[in-house]
Formats: sequence, C-alpha cells, structure tokens
Amino acid sequence: MTARRQLLIAALLLVTAVAAPVHAEDKPTEIRIGTQKGGFFPAVRQRRTLENAFRPLGIEVKWIDFQFGPPLLEAINVGSVDFGFVGDTPPIFA
Repeated sequence: MTARRQLLIAALLLVTAVAAPVHAEDKPTEIRIGTQKGGFFPAVRQRRTLENAFRPLGIEVKWIDFQFGPPLLEAINVGSVDFGFVGDTPPIFA
C-alpha cells in the first residue's frame, strides 16, 4: 500500500511539474485539489504529504471537498479546481 501512495504522490508531482509555467513570474501560488469522501486522498491529506512537498516551492495546497463526482468535474471544467479524482461513472453524466 505504501508503494501505491508513493506512486500517487509522484504522479501528482509530475503532473504539476509538467503543467507548471516555465517563467518564474508565472509560478502558481496555490494548487486546488478536489476530494470526495471515501477517495484515496484522505491519507495523503492527513499526512500533509503534498503540503510538505510544495512548501519549499512557495506553493500552498488547498483541499476542496465535494459530496460526489459530477460537481467535482464541473469545478475542474470551470477552473475552480486544478486536480481531482472521481470514479468511472461521473464522467458519463458530467
């Protein structure tokens, strides 16, 4: 289970690094992550793994809770959330 969490963290950091702007003046000040109850982010959130990884870069991690998947996908669509994870069905209805 630890390897799975480390893989998730590495994937999140990789996605953020690839999506990050090249210019220092365009550096984001926060990353907004959408979560759902029962997802796999609670362990990462409780351990403050992402906060500890991004703090040296001056980036704040903001967690935004959603009750279920479609609102989270809509928040990603309109730019209120930068990253989130949903199950298989919500993308069909979003």
